[in-house]
Amino acid sequence: TGVTADTPAEKVGLRSGDIIVGIDETVIHDLRGFSESLKALTIGERVMIRFVRDGIEQTVVTTMVAR
Repeated sequence: TGVTADTPAEKVGLRSGDIIVGIDETVIHDLRGFSESLKALTIGERVMIRFVRDGIEQTVVTTMVAR
């Protein structure tokens, strides 16, 4: 529902209201799928995030960090 300040998500331009629909090749259908996808990633891994903003699908690439 939001983007935490000073995180990779914020640094690549994700905003509150963006809907994440995919991480790399994984399609995200719901919060559970999003959570499971994040758990499978490793620190330092570069990932492609697909998201929808204002009805338009967009893509960014970021690197996973420790939380």
